[in-house]
Amino acid sequence: MKQNNTLKNKILTRFALVIGILVLINIVSTRLHKRLDVTAEQRFSLSEPTKKMLRSLKEDVVIEVYLKGSLPAGFERLREGTMDVLQEFKEYGGNRIKFSFINPIEGKNDAEKQAIYQTLSAKGINPVNLKIQRDEDDGYSEKIIFPSANIAYNQKETSISLLESHMSMTPDEKLNYAQSLLEYKFASAIKQLILPGKKKVAYVTKRWRLIATILKRIPSTIYDKM
Repeated sequence: MKQNNTLKNKILTRFALVIGILVLINIVSTRLHKRLDVTAEQRFSLSEPTKKMLRSLKEDVVIEVYLKGSLPAGFERLREGTMDVLQEFKEYGGNRIKFSFINPIEGKNDAEKQAIYQTLSAKGINPVNLKIQRDEDDGYSEKIIFPSANIAYNQKETSISLLESHMSMTPDEKLNYAQSLLEYKFASAIKQLILPGKKKVAYVTKRWRLIATILKRIPSTIYDKM
């Protein structure tokens, strides 16, 4: 009887081990598949200068992205694209890259919101008033968001807008263009913090061959149909 129990325990232990290995393989393969899909699309495969910079980080880079909560479909894509880029940054920067997505005014009263508006405005982060058309009968609803990010490194910080675009673009084109600029914007901001004493250099990604120009801001009100 004792031998049977021992054999049974061994079988159960091996079975549990096999299940655990299969679950681990599934998790790793899913993540790898996603990374391969992204790379195959050439959307968020980082340029070599960006990879080199991330590998050489001496201090932590702390990034706060102000895109959290319920958003229209276009801004959901922008948030997902930002998440993908920052995950790629973390692949090469390791634990030096720390990022989070927050809604700075969530759960705040009016007085607290006004104080937050002033604090963010001092950092160059301004709110965008979304007018969202739900259907023809209900008209528009409004939502305040901050499509920006704050980057801190070695007791210095800077902010970037995630929505700079050309005025002639449609709303969808603006959001798609914003996604194509994500690596450039985050990498440029980090580079500026690492080398604050040098002239701001055009940090152009090899992948998209972006030309660093002064981009016009989009209007403070965006119309987006959910």
